[in-house]
Amino acid sequence: MSLVKEIQEHFASDGINTARILNSLPPEYPAWTLRTLSWYGVGVECRHDLEFTANFSKIAMETVDVDIAGDLKHLLVLKSHKDSYRMEFAQFCSIFATPGKNGEDRQFLIENPQNWWEKWKELVGNRTSNREPYSILGEMIALHYLLAEGEIAEWNALNRGVYDIETNRYNVEVKSTKSRYESVITLSSQFQLQDDTKPQKLFFFRFEESNNGVSIDLLSAMLINDGVEEYYLEEGLTKLGVGKSTVHRKKNYRLLEARLYDVDENFPVIKKNSLKNEALMESIISLRYSIDLKGIAFLDIKESCQLADPK
Repeated sequence: MSLVKEIQEHFASDGINTARILNSLPPEYPAWTLRTLSWYGVGVECRHDLEFTANFSKIAMETVDVDIAGDLKHLLVLKSHKDSYRMEFAQFCSIFATPGKNGEDRQFLIENPQNWWEKWKELVGNRTSNREPYSILGEMIALHYLLAEGEIAEWNALNRGVYDIETNRYNVEVKSTKSRYESVITLSSQFQLQDDTKPQKLFFFRFEESNNGVSIDLLSAMLINDGVEEYYLEEGLTKLGVGKSTVHRKKNYRLLEARLYDVDENFPVIKKNSLKNEALMESIISLRYSIDLKGIAFLDIKESCQLADPK
């Protein structure tokens, strides 16, 4: 029986909380099909100090501890919760489990899970699914700033609303860049920055990669200290592709610049009343444009962000 066929048969079984050895593989390179109430997948044994989590769409790869016939094993698992795609998913799981010549593919997988994951995402055409870490970091810094200012603020990481952050007083958009000099932002929706029911603000952050900067892990701890519920925070970060143990959470950036703009009559933004005939705006289903922030008044909030500034 082929490896793919065996995985498909295991996935089709009704067993819950099961771990079944894949007999199609050489015994020196074992792998198991796993099935729980919430997910199914294939796991391979890895070193006990490896902690890894990555996800996009309906697929994840992470390390888990599994009791197999009384023996607790630390496994690296490729899994999904979408049961209707289990036959197709088995194809990817076979690639994941195949050891390759002299076990070279298995060795690469367990020693470089992040590299394997990135190559796999590129293969299936989802290279840009997850956002850059500094972009997520910018939203977290903005949330930290607002909470420190006494605002009642909600981060829309989970529901990905029109605005990045909403407070009881205004809506907030956050833009971040690694460009050293440019201050150009892009608005990719006709709904961004055009709501007239609440005042609107725009945060603009400029970052550079650094060995001693701030990271998503650091901001997570700061936000929890600010009173953000850890479960809510982790759910949002997981949805953005940076769940616990992902390497991107430890990537450090130095905050070079932090600006706060009022999106008012002096801020260049396209709104419904920008057109002489507002009814025409209803027919615009997609709108993308760029704004150069140079020359627009802003508040410098870098020091107020209360972040360490490593030298």
